[in-house]
Amino acid sequence: DANISFNSLRQKTMKEMRFIRQTQLFTCLMSNFKRIVMSQTLHSRCMKLDLVCYGLGSFSKSASSMCQLSLLCAIIEHFRCDCHTDNHEAKQCNGNNETLLNIELHTIELFEPILTDIEKQVLQSFGITVLS
Repeated sequence: DANISFNSLRQKTMKEMRFIRQTQLFTCLMSNFKRIVMSQTLHSRCMKLDLVCYGLGSFSKSASSMCQLSLLCAIIEHFRCDCHTDNHEAKQCNGNNETLLNIELHTIELFEPILTDIEKQVLQSFGITVLS
């Protein structure tokens, strides 16, 4: 929709992200991801990762693209919560009591040539660098 505003698109993304964060799928995905990373990390409990997303599509026009972006934003929020709280607060934030591996998303980049200017602004508001 060419008439969609920044605020409405950002609010829609936030709503979808909150929904995804509450699903069992998301909880299992994050738990398994941490377990895999921990098995590859021998000595450190803190790790910086770079995240790159390709081919998202136009999330203002496609429900599938919106779902993918919402998952990406939920992942970003999950790791921001882990990284910027102490262990007790992170456990409460993420709803688990497992040994924590602090994962900091160092860079978050996205490449999609068909994004509108408003979509780019929304992505940037979530801390995502849009590659051209």
